Amino acid sequence: MSLAAFDFDGTLSESEMTVLLGQQCGVADRMAEITERAMNDEIGYAESLRERVSLLEGLSLDRAEDAFAEVRLREGAVEVLDGLADAGVRTAILTGGFERGVDR
Repeated sequence: MSLAAFDFDGTLSESEMTVLLGQQCGVADRMAEITERAMNDEIGYAESLRERVSLLEGLSLDRAEDAFAEVRLREGAVEVLDGLADAGVRTAILTGGFERGVDR
């Protein structure tokens, strides 16, 4: 049996869930700065996630749902996943983000 695993945010999807959620709160730029610090190993992943999530305090469920509705797959992603399934390859989607965005 073969397995192909893919990251979701920024790989299969065109954007990252935390950025979409941040846009709903008007803090997307601040989130991007925190993400950049994590990518540069200035802070760890757990700390970056805590900082980013703290910026979402007060975000209503309706606005969160609006953000999840903005998730778009990259062009060709569905075809790749379908092709792998047709070839009998099991697929897995990995994410350090929000599962709700992947479910959509």
